[in-house]
Amino acid sequence: MLLAKPFATLALLGLALHAAAAEPDWREQARTDLDFAAQAIAERHAGAVLGHAHILNQLERGLRQARADLPLVRSAADHRALLRRFVAGFGDPHLGLQTVGKLKGWNGLLIDAVDGRFEVVHAEPDADLPPVGSELLDCDGVWIGSYLKARVAPGVTEGLEMPSGLSQLARRVMFDNDLGWAPGSCRFRLADGPLREWALPARPFSASWPEERLDRALAQTSFTPLPVGLTQPAPGVLWAAISSLNLGDPPTAQALDTLISQLAQQGPKAQWVVFDLRGNGGGASSPGGRALKALYGEAYGGQLAELPYNGKQAVAHPDTLQMLRGLAARSDLPADMLGQVREALQALEGAQQRGERVATLSPVAPPAARDALRAQVRQRPGGPRLAALIDRGCFSSCMAFLQMLQGPADTLVLGEATLGYSPYGEIAPLPLPSGQGTLRLPSAFFVSEQAAQQPFVPQRRYPGRMHDGAAVQAWALQQLQAAQTAR
Repeated sequence: MLLAKPFATLALLGLALHAAAAEPDWREQARTDLDFAAQAIAERHAGAVLGHAHILNQLERGLRQARADLPLVRSAADHRALLRRFVAGFGDPHLGLQTVGKLKGWNGLLIDAVDGRFEVVHAEPDADLPPVGSELLDCDGVWIGSYLKARVAPGVTEGLEMPSGLSQLARRVMFDNDLGWAPGSCRFRLADGPLREWALPARPFSASWPEERLDRALAQTSFTPLPVGLTQPAPGVLWAAISSLNLGDPPTAQALDTLISQLAQQGPKAQWVVFDLRGNGGGASSPGGRALKALYGEAYGGQLAELPYNGKQAVAHPDTLQMLRGLAARSDLPADMLGQVREALQALEGAQQRGERVATLSPVAPPAARDALRAQVRQRPGGPRLAALIDRGCFSSCMAFLQMLQGPADTLVLGEATLGYSPYGEIAPLPLPSGQGTLRLPSAFFVSEQAAQQPFVPQRRYPGRMHDGAAVQAWALQQLQAAQTAR
């Protein structure tokens, strides 16, 4: 019995040593994942393979910075922060990283960029927080714009000057997501002028501070996209809400089919058709062309559908081919989309057999042909006048649809600036070697007249925040009436 305690102590020590040994070497895992991500981008990202400067420059710059930060990695949170900041540096939502970490806490504030100011748009009522309408000036002694650049999105060199980009970052900063960007204290200018500093500890979600509080706050301060469908909010005005173009979701695909059928029946007799694209993060581009053909017929609608596309190229990598083969085998996709997938697959297989890294899926049109197409579509051959309502949630295929809608000279674009344009697509998922996340890479390049990372901007900007759907719709209807009267 005298030996029992020493043996028990040794056993506990062994368990402790085993537990310590079981803890991953996060620095080494970060190094492995970083090298994997950099190599994957170099070999599979359409922009890198095609030699696009803004991708290659950021790959070199971001990799250099991330490698310099590797000695600071000591935990899973550090690992995620380094990888996510490296990927965020490319400034393109088509290139993304999904990690296993989740939101851990919140300090009760929501911030947004409003009319050039960083403003409190929500404050939990039972916490000591600056009131709604206060202007956020700096955090931890650093101006908030620089704080966002340095802490929330290091490495991002393009696009932060866009209001939508700053707004995206401002809406993230008050959360503890285990990435180390939530501030300790911030200084605010109150609505009546005085300056005051608040400590802002992020509170872990619990029974007394449940995550549902955040859900309610976001619902009150963010726009919830309307379901896909057609309504008539005013005489002569059809309101086509298209919050998604995701044909991979059967309910969305069915709703789009129904909407397009309704447009074919009711649209030609309408005075206006408003395409509400708020919150539309993309999907397929074909529904946009089908909607315009339903309104104007195959000839003119088909010309509008050609406007966004000036050629397409794709990387002939085995992963891209595998993704396309999976799509080609699906029975739930529309026939026109399946046809495009199979044509792309055939072109990529041919390029791979010839040892080519890139396949041309559609040739680039000569400038003279593009100019002629734009001139042909400027005058509508009768039918309804078009309006588009856009916001910072409009991205990817939503932007392609917007380019179609902008063909007629009298189209009215309303709302707020979108995110910066990305000319890439055809996303393939790549799990990280560590198992700590998945890299999402675009393998295709769409030749376009819109510059990469340049936002689409409205002709008439909504004078406020876009979260109040009813107020925005009422304002939009006023703009239609004013535009009609001015003719």
